[in-house]
Amino acid sequence: MAKLPVDAVVETWGVLIPGQAAKAKEIYPLVQKTIAQVTSGAGQGPWDQIKTQVQDVAGSGGLLGMLSAKRNRLVIEWSPYKIYVGSRAYGHDLDVNWNLTFEQGFFSKFLQDSTGLSLSSLNAFQVEDLRAFASLVHRGVTTAVDTIMQQAGLDTSKINKSTKGFLGI
Repeated sequence: MAKLPVDAVVETWGVLIPGQAAKAKEIYPLVQKTIAQVTSGAGQGPWDQIKTQVQDVAGSGGLLGMLSAKRNRLVIEWSPYKIYVGSRAYGHDLDVNWNLTFEQGFFSKFLQDSTGLSLSSLNAFQVEDLRAFASLVHRGVTTAVDTIMQQAGLDTSKINKSTKGFLGI
């Protein structure tokens, strides 16, 4: 089972859409459609390693994570990065959000601990690829949000589409 480690979150975005709680299940397919439109048949590149799947995610790891509540998420992976897209009813509103995480494997953690290499050690091309990955998912999520809002006759210009984190999308 996947976990969403709060200490690994490096970029985030979210919105509450008024009165649209019943539309929660429509977000993930719309996001996946946008990603597929960009990546399918585009040849080889960083984009051909992007994987998506819907799964239950724990809010923390270890024993606590196994015992805690789970939430359904669209997990979009471009290793070692994952973006967890959430879509759920929040009262009468629809809560849509995403969190970009940098989840190092054991070897990478060991390397960081022994050498000091970390996310801040990325070179310019790696940052460029990471920004493109996060921007693609952000576009997918905001396009899905715009679609739901337009169907409900809501004004999409009222949504702040800026992210919070070091990429600043």
